[in-house]
Formats: sequence, structure tokens, C-alpha cells
Amino acid sequence: MILAGIYARTIFEVAQEQKFKKEDRDRLEAEMDAILEALEKSKELKVALFSPATSRKEKVAIIEALSSKMDVSDLLTRFLVLLGRKERFNLLPEIRQVIREFCLDLEGGVIGLLESAERLEPGEAEEVEKVLSKKLEKHVMLRTAVDPTLVAGMRVTVKGITYDATLRWHLQELKDQLVHGVEMAKLD
Repeated sequence: MILAGIYARTIFEVAQEQKFKKEDRDRLEAEMDAILEALEKSKELKVALFSPATSRKEKVAIIEALSSKMDVSDLLTRFLVLLGRKERFNLLPEIRQVIREFCLDLEGGVIGLLESAERLEPGEAEEVEKVLSKKLEKHVMLRTAVDPTLVAGMRVTVKGITYDATLRWHLQELKDQLVHGVEMAKLD
């Protein structure tokens, strides 16, 4: 993630130097999303761009053709070509995540972590984001992680505050109440 952060900061700083406004950043993010979606939909494209068998020169040609076909901005095209030349195109999903975080921070939003015992169904993380955004009165973006030690449920941490709805937490609460209840009975 460190290397992805360096690349993300580079394109983000260049965009700021070029006086990108919110709509320009939104377009850059949308273009990156479109490129990533094209990679997900095309196994051949993914293999061509990630394979060590494809030369750097071939990767650059593929990237330029893809960018032209998708009408990608000049800045993003140059950035993608740089990734191709440096054999770092595989970092694009992580770079996209870091850029999303930079933009969110610039807009006053916050980033959190949602841990669940099992992989979440599509849309579940977004639903939690909506609830937290409303509660905190600012946009919340959640990274997700699976932690099987949670047994069931989920735990969300935002700005150092943890919201715990895991089975482990509930069991601990019951245990504490039982122990506390026993201690209270001894006092009577």
C-alpha cells in the first residue's frame, strides 16, 4: 500500500497543481473506475497488462489504445502509461482507493474500517456507510475486512471510536452482566 500511496499522491498533486476542481476530480475518479471495470470485464486485457510475458512497450501501446478508446483524460493517460513503463499497473486498484481517500479528506469526510465475520453481501457496506454518515453528519467511507475471529456480526471503527455489533461483544456483555449480577448478589 505504501508504493500505491506514493503513486496516488503523485497524480493527486499534479491534479492540484493543474487547479483541478471537484468536477475535474470526479471525472478523474470516474475514468479510473471505468478503466478498472474494463480490466475486471476483460480477462485478456488483465492478462496482457499484468503478465510478465507482455513487454513494457506492448503494455504502453495497450494502455494508450485503451485510453483513446475510452476517451480518458490526458493526465490519466500519462499516469497509466507511467504505471505501464514502471511495471506497476497492478497497483491501480490500490492507487484508486488511496485517491478516493484523498478526495474524501479534501471534502471533509472520514474513513473507517468495517470488519465482519464473513464477506459482506453487495450493498451491505454502503448501507452501513449511509447510517454512519447520517449519524456523524459527514460522509463516511468504509474499508472492509473479514475477521473470522469475530464469529458473527460486524465491528466498525471511525475516528478512533468503535461500534461493536459482533457476537463476541454480545457474549462478553452477557458474561459481564452475569459476573456483575453475581457480585451484586454477594453484596446483598
